[in-house]
Amino acid sequence: MGTLASAAGEGRAFAFTRGVLAVPLPRFGPLLMTAFPLGSGQRLLGRRLPGLARALAVPLLLSVVLSAGATSVIKVRKGDTLSDIAKRYHTSVAALRELNDIPGNSNLIYAGQSLRVPGGAIATQAAPRTVRVPRYHRVVSGDTMIGLAARYQTSVSWLQAANKLPKSRVIRLGDQLFVGYAPQTVAAPAALTPVPRAVLRTRIKSLIRKEAKRAGVDVNLALAVAYQESGFQMDVVSAAGAVGAMQVMPDTGRWVSKYIVGRPLNLSAPEDNVVAGVRFLALLMQLTGKREVAVAGYYQGLASVKRNGEYADTKAYVRNVLFLQRRFGRG
Repeated sequence: MGTLASAAGEGRAFAFTRGVLAVPLPRFGPLLMTAFPLGSGQRLLGRRLPGLARALAVPLLLSVVLSAGATSVIKVRKGDTLSDIAKRYHTSVAALRELNDIPGNSNLIYAGQSLRVPGGAIATQAAPRTVRVPRYHRVVSGDTMIGLAARYQTSVSWLQAANKLPKSRVIRLGDQLFVGYAPQTVAAPAALTPVPRAVLRTRIKSLIRKEAKRAGVDVNLALAVAYQESGFQMDVVSAAGAVGAMQVMPDTGRWVSKYIVGRPLNLSAPEDNVVAGVRFLALLMQLTGKREVAVAGYYQGLASVKRNGEYADTKAYVRNVLFLQRRFGRG
C-alpha cells in the first residue's frame, strides 16, 4: 500500500495527499485496485490555505573544497549565489568573476558548477535560526475534533476551516489534517534562485515542454497549470507545504518517485519538480479522460472532486487554467 498526495484539496483516495484508494495504477478513490492515498489534492490543504508563501527556510549548504593551491575549486550547491560564496570565502564578487572568467556584471551560476576561489580560504556558515513549518496529524482510531483542537491548542472551527471539512465536521481514519505550525531550527536561508528570475522561468518553461511531450500531456495545459500554481517560480512554498513551480506536496513527490518514475525526486530541483507535477497531471488525464476534471483534481484532489463536486474556488482555478492554456496556445 502506498501513500500518495493529491493535487490540492481534501479527501482520501487516489491523489497526492491523504485518504486511500484502490487501483492497479495506485491513485484515486475507489477506482482501481491497490490502496493509495488520494484525496486532498497536491497540497493537501493547498488552495484552502492562504496561498503561496516564500520558502520557510532552505538549509545553507557549504560548498565542498575539492583541491588546494593558489586557488581552491568548489562545487556550487543549490541556493548559492556569488555574493554568498564571496562572503563565505572572504573574497569579493569581482574577484570570483575574474578567477572564473564570468563576463561583465553577470551573476549567473548554477548548481553543480565548479568555481575557483582564493586558496586557503575557509568557508563560514551563518548561525541557525528557528522557523515555523506546517504540521500535520493523521487521524487514528479514537480521534475527535474536540480532542485534536485541545491537543494542538486551536479550535474546532479553525480545524474545520483550515482543512475544508464538511459542516458535519466528520473526519475519517487515515485523513491527514493540517493542525498549525511547529518550530524548527534550520541553517540560515539561502536564495533558492542563483540565477535571474527571468532566466530561471525560461528554463522552467523549457523543462515543462519537454516533460509534457514525454508524458503525453498537452504542453499548453502543463504550462497553464504551472503558471497558475507559481508563475514558473521555484522559490515558493505554499502554506500547506507544496513546493516549487508545479507546487508538489512532498508525499506526492515520494509517490511519483516510487510508483511512476522509479527514481528519487528532489522537489527543490527544477527538473524533478517538473517531472513530479507533469507526471501527476498525466495520470489524472488518464484516469478521468477529461481535461476539466483532471485540472480540478490537480487542485482539489480527484477523490474530493468525485465525492463533493468542485468547490467554488476550484471552479475559478479551472477557468483560469483553461484561459491560460488558450493564451499559451496562441504563443
